[in-house]
Amino acid sequence: MLHKDVYVYLEDDGSWLLEFKTPCKELTKEKTCNSYEKRPNICRKYDIEECEKFGEGQHYKEKFTCREDLQKY
Repeated sequence: MLHKDVYVYLEDDGSWLLEFKTPCKELTKEKTCNSYEKRPNICRKYDIEECEKFGEGQHYKEKFTCREDLQKY
């Protein structure tokens, strides 16, 4: 969390999630994948329905945006 646009979440089920808010180098202007057939496994497993941006809202218990947030927790 000492890096720009990196966040940590504690999910409702007790698991931890690390988010990097950085665009993929292969993302086109139309927001599609330029290397879809050769995309990494993490992209293959991605489900847009579970995405915080496109899904049904917040699915986390806590969001930590800086080191101090985590230390307070």
